[in-house]
Amino acid sequence: MTTNLQIISDLRLLMENQQPIEMLNTYKGAPFVYQGHLASIRGDHVLVRTDEPEIVLLQKDRRTEVLGNNFFEPFSAQVSSVDLMQGMATLYNFSYLGVKLGERMLARVEPKAPLPVNILIGRDQIAAELADISMNGAGLRIPTDQFTPALKPGAVIHISMELPSGAISARGAILSAVRAPGRYRFSLRFAPDHHFRGVLFRYLVNRRREIEAELIEEFDRARNAVT
Repeated sequence: MTTNLQIISDLRLLMENQQPIEMLNTYKGAPFVYQGHLASIRGDHVLVRTDEPEIVLLQKDRRTEVLGNNFFEPFSAQVSSVDLMQGMATLYNFSYLGVKLGERMLARVEPKAPLPVNILIGRDQIAAELADISMNGAGLRIPTDQFTPALKPGAVIHISMELPSGAISARGAILSAVRAPGRYRFSLRFAPDHHFRGVLFRYLVNRRREIEAELIEEFDRARNAVT
């Protein structure tokens, strides 16, 4: 049995037993897990009902990830249609996630407004911008003209920034460097001995609350747009 058919078969069993599924989408870097109920299955398309505001993320992302349970492994699905007023979405094109799910579950947030970051590598200082941050690391952006070959995977750098919850000075290793139009994006993993956990934790908690409120606002705007 192919992957797609196996997942649909598992979902059919869940629907017959009236078991909900848990879906995962991210918004501004933060993961959101919410429940859906299987309404019908027609061929390779599955109709899911949810009363949660996260349904607006299905409309934005056009895909979702479904967390596994005792009956099936986690899988991803594309979204073919969304009815915000009825709280319904149609999923199709399923595939197993395997180990890829772990990274999506990290408590990572994007800043509300651009936050400047100072990078120190050797004797060079480079002005960067915070893309996102978690307890384990951060994403950084720099303009293309600020790039130096020293900023390569494995390089150890120091960063400093001023979060709303306080100042952070951190050391970490670059995991990846990706070029995009006009800029580079770096993934940084903090050294395990970082002492700013309290400051960072407060920022993550407060920013998560803000993002939840922003998600509700986006849901309300999307629903008002179709009425």
